[in-house]
Amino acid sequence: MRFALKAIPLGVLGVAAALLVSCGNGNGLLSGSDADGLRSALADVQSACSAGRPADAADAARRFSDRVAVLSPRQVDPRLIANLARGAQTLDTLVVQTCTTATTTPTTPTTTETTTPSTGVAGTGTTKGNSSLLGGVAAAANLPFTGVSLALVAVIGLGLLLIGVFIRLAARHRRGIGRHS
Repeated sequence: MRFALKAIPLGVLGVAAALLVSCGNGNGLLSGSDADGLRSALADVQSACSAGRPADAADAARRFSDRVAVLSPRQVDPRLIANLARGAQTLDTLVVQTCTTATTTPTTPTTTETTTPSTGVAGTGTTKGNSSLLGGVAAAANLPFTGVSLALVAVIGLGLLLIGVFIRLAARHRRGIGRHS
């Protein structure tokens, strides 16, 4: 999970920078050698960060910034240089925020007991009286992804149901009055 937290932002930035630096040369775009140098520096940042070497990642990020700084506005579009400079700043920030040395936490072995259900739903591993699977969901009391309280959703649902019943009764009452007139 920590690897994904490190790799995803750097990968996104790498893809974005790769799109910018893969422009070729001519018409204010990067030359092939400039693009290769920037791509190489980004690859070095990503591999160092993924390997848990923040100092090497910071050095590679600095190399990327240095390569952007030496780009000539006469040969490369100034807007492209400005975008790459902003990307270099973002890269420096991401390296500091996400690229840290890998820390290991000691784990204690746990034992689990497997039982064959005699009744219940096949494949759930639960039996009557053993609602560990559903109990974990019900105990959360928050909806997944949103974190909204389950009680709040239940109250809103009940309120909508009561409003629907009231509207239905009012419509029946109104039709009943209309028939007698």
